[in-house]
Amino acid sequence: MTTSGGVYSIAYSPDGKYLASGENDTIKIWDIETGRVVRTLTGDLSWASSIVYSPDGKYLAAGGYFGTITIWRVGR
Repeated sequence: MTTSGGVYSIAYSPDGKYLASGENDTIKIWDIETGRVVRTLTGDLSWASSIVYSPDGKYLAAGGYFGTITIWRVGR
């Protein structure tokens, strides 16, 4: 797994299959088994300083450095 910049936060999916990494202005979702990025999320992140999956794995929330919160639907 490689990133283009610093990683500020990480979160494992509840099922343990994915790892989300919070970078400068993106969230990358990695497949743990293959080590490949399966999805890239963007938004008004400004350094995603904290990220978390919902308990059911359907949503991912990120808190940005300047107080923004962005939520994506990532699961079924």
